[in-house]
Amino acid sequence: MIRLVVAVTALTLAGAAAGQDMDFFSIGSGSVSGNYFASAHSICDDVNRADTGNLRCSPEPTNGSLYNLKMLREGELALAYSQSDLQRQALEGTGPFASDGPDPALRSVASLYSETVTVLARPELAIKAGSDLFGRRVDIGPPASGRHASLQVILDQTGFDRSHFTDLLELTTDRAITELCAERIDATVLIVGHPSRDIARALSTCDLELAPFSGPAIDGLLGSIEEYAPTTINAGTYPGQTQDISSYAVLATVVTHAGTEDRLVRAFTLAALKQIVEMAELIGVSREEALQAARRGLSAPMHPAAEAAFELMARDG
Repeated sequence: MIRLVVAVTALTLAGAAAGQDMDFFSIGSGSVSGNYFASAHSICDDVNRADTGNLRCSPEPTNGSLYNLKMLREGELALAYSQSDLQRQALEGTGPFASDGPDPALRSVASLYSETVTVLARPELAIKAGSDLFGRRVDIGPPASGRHASLQVILDQTGFDRSHFTDLLELTTDRAITELCAERIDATVLIVGHPSRDIARALSTCDLELAPFSGPAIDGLLGSIEEYAPTTINAGTYPGQTQDISSYAVLATVVTHAGTEDRLVRAFTLAALKQIVEMAELIGVSREEALQAARRGLSAPMHPAAEAAFELMARDG
């Protein structure tokens, strides 16, 4: 499907290329309403504006991290967004990638922002800890999504399974919000950067609240996993949110493969790093600190062209 989209786009723009050799490359992101797609779209826009006219970056909507990593391995994508925990598992061939084996050709590009495990629930249930979800009707995302894979690992490692829930559903984010508002499920667990358009839409659509994802069982597990760090969704992040919400976060990263052309990786990495540095400077964070943060959560070796882009950005500072 992705190859077809790129091919059609190439034919459409062939006249505009005026005989130039156009290089099209696709980035696996996430749902069109999510942060992955918005981020990829923004970075691709910068890549396409900065290039002289023969390089075109295309943000592809997908089912998320798990799908992206598998398609990257199969050569269907040039670059891919991935949660940092799933990046490590793909590299090592563990968790949802156990049947595929390790992916030694996986290469890191950059770390973009934190993604928080976020519980959206009906307020009358008074969810105060992760364990309060037991015995409820809870959505953990479609099987091909990164959040499903991560939450399944959390369940497996804490010794809990479907029998601890009234129902464990596998819905898209849009469907989960619809079912929550209709009171046909009790909660959905998302892994998103904040503020999130999906969360804002859900809170404004019906009577829902953000709930903590913490407590002894969760703290005991996630506190020992390198990719997860304690975090807080600060009060006031969303209208009507009056309390801080405690949880854990992973990182949204971008990865590629060892054989991906240097020019493509360099162009994407430079555009991403420029956005990261600009945003950091707006809140008083130095260029050096921003570039250091953009290396966090990267389990796979750096692609040489991404490393060169980091070095160029550091020199320009």
